[in-house]
Amino acid sequence: MDLTREVILAGAPGKRLPRTHLPRRWKARRTTYAALRRQAALAPITVVAPDPTVRGLSVQALAETFKVKRAGVLGVPFLVVWLPKVSAGETQDEVALLRLFAHPERVQVARTQDAFDTFVQSLIAKVEVCAERAATGESVDADAPRPSPLDNVRAIVAATKDLRVSTGRLSVPAIATLYGVSVSRLAKWLGRSRQALHKTPDADSVQRQLEFFERIARLRAVLEEPDDFRRWLRMPNGAFGGKRPMDLLDEHRLQVVADLVDDMLTGSPG
Repeated sequence: MDLTREVILAGAPGKRLPRTHLPRRWKARRTTYAALRRQAALAPITVVAPDPTVRGLSVQALAETFKVKRAGVLGVPFLVVWLPKVSAGETQDEVALLRLFAHPERVQVARTQDAFDTFVQSLIAKVEVCAERAATGESVDADAPRPSPLDNVRAIVAATKDLRVSTGRLSVPAIATLYGVSVSRLAKWLGRSRQALHKTPDADSVQRQLEFFERIARLRAVLEEPDDFRRWLRMPNGAFGGKRPMDLLDEHRLQVVADLVDDMLTGSPG
């Protein structure tokens, strides 16, 4: 596959951006945010430094810009938002920030140079793996969960048949009811508007993302009581460092929760 291995660094003119060591075959290219907005497609990794003092450079404006960008060769572009702390006591609601993006699972927020280096190196590895899989024809769609060894196990698949309507599509109300959450909260997990989900609760556009929740709900296949699934979602879990599965859903880490359920059902180590 012909893949341009670039990390684009974009910000307002004169804006200081972090540096990082790149492996062979990769290069960094500095550009302005105005030039980035004119690009039709995204590089594999883009670093942007928001600046609320510059028109169009707020985080919300960036999120709107990236929503309409094409993904380039791989279809899985990644974004690093550089938001260094101004003072030791400065805090910002990262969940609220990520909710602004159509694809929060592809966004990392870096506040220190060490975190920036870690994120960029991790994303470079992901891009390389995605390129290898795309070269063999394997899907790299970030909107849907990765293939699971349980996808063709009839008893496991049957455990979530009540989440689908007569057309075979996954239903937003059915999933919200099972998880014990409002449609508004489910909309936040999906990075969608509540109004859109209410209007078309089984729309084609959300089916791939809803598959994450179907995958997680397969845990019901081994639970004794109907309410046990909700209890599991709300109990602290050692696999998540004491966080609850619901906490990870709030953080848009859907694949992480789906992977744990796969491990629990197959008996694989977490």
